[in-house]
Amino acid sequence: MEKYVRRNHKDSLFRFIFGNPNEKQFTLDLYNAINNTNYTNTDDLQLITLENSLYVTVRNDVSILINDTMNFLEHQSTINQNMPFRCLEYYVESVKEYCISNNLKMNRSAVQKIPAPHFFVLYNGVRKAPAISEMKLSDMFISEAKGDLEAAVRMININFGENNELMKRCRPLYEYAWFEDRVRKRSRGVQGDQKEILTRAVMDTIAEMSDDFVLKRLLGANAEEVANMFITNATEESIREDGYEEGKAEGLAQGLEEGKAEGLAVGRAEGLEEGINSSIIKVFSRFIARGMDKDEAVHETAELLEVTEEYVSNVLMEQNKESEM
Repeated sequence: MEKYVRRNHKDSLFRFIFGNPNEKQFTLDLYNAINNTNYTNTDDLQLITLENSLYVTVRNDVSILINDTMNFLEHQSTINQNMPFRCLEYYVESVKEYCISNNLKMNRSAVQKIPAPHFFVLYNGVRKAPAISEMKLSDMFISEAKGDLEAAVRMININFGENNELMKRCRPLYEYAWFEDRVRKRSRGVQGDQKEILTRAVMDTIAEMSDDFVLKRLLGANAEEVANMFITNATEESIREDGYEEGKAEGLAQGLEEGKAEGLAVGRAEGLEEGINSSIIKVFSRFIARGMDKDEAVHETAELLEVTEEYVSNVLMEQNKESEM
């Protein structure tokens, strides 16, 4: 049974295409392309994407189980060097669920066999990035001393025009990259209402697709929802850029100034923390202004700034205390 529950916010276009249980052929094509495999039966593929629940507090974009391997695919428009740790979290949570489903007990003396993980970040941001690169968990260690744990994440640049051989092996990925590129070019630098601009760009790009595009049926039948995905993504990027960078810069400057007497290093650390807290307050306020309820705004703020919901709630609580004084 597929474990796929729609998120309480709009899916990304990537997830809508490649994490869709009703379009598993697209998922299988992508899996084969990045793993150099030749599976042909979509029944071999199981979507095990993590969703928020009472017991699972992390979620990811697309997770795939085929035979004895798990693939974790994360789509990102900004480069995040912390992905090895995050992917390790996804794997641990997924293996927990796998053990429950397969009645595996780790307190038994016999070896309990579990699937091997493979981690991928599929990047399509505007910043230049190599065709393929690798991030390792050990790169995050405080010291250069080798630990007893490693996790490697392959980052693949899927911008249109990059990794042409990979695109040839996966027609849906090629069309996805083309579609994102066309919408981006149609909407870039255009003055006016952002929602109207993006909606028109999406509609015009769907209309431009020739009949042999394998994604045309899916995108055409869900044109309005696809447009909303781009609008939501643009809004989140704007909030992230305006709130996080501004708040971090303000907090850093304040922390450095106040910390001069105690030393530059202390001031810098305090400034960065102050900046994150300032970002939380600004991002949360903007989500509330857009009509979100408090719980959803806390969740989305934590998601955007990559902190825990508990940390966001504590920052907001402290702010309320200061406001009441």
